[in-house]
Amino acid sequence: MFAEDALWLHPYAPAVEGRAAIRATYEPEPGVTVRDFTVTSLEVDGHGDLAFDRGAYSETVEIAGVAEAITVTGKYVVIARKEADGSWRWTLAIVNHDAPLPQMN
Repeated sequence: MFAEDALWLHPYAPAVEGRAAIRATYEPEPGVTVRDFTVTSLEVDGHGDLAFDRGAYSETVEIAGVAEAITVTGKYVVIARKEADGSWRWTLAIVNHDAPLPQMN
């Protein structure tokens, strides 16, 4: 879904540039399981070869050795560009949590 030159701005981490580097950020951390990942698009609009999607997300994260799962909610904005082959690819994705993550003991 990302363009070759995409930029991924996600919480608590430096910006990630390029499709291959972004794909690597999706590798799960050992001992972490994501459950019930939900995305809700709230607004989509655009003009010409650019479009955006604004919405919200929720995910439940289970961490090995931690008794309770953590539910994380947040919001996102994605800018997509129409590629030469007619496909739409994300060129910029910004994701932010609604609240700080809880402290783990």
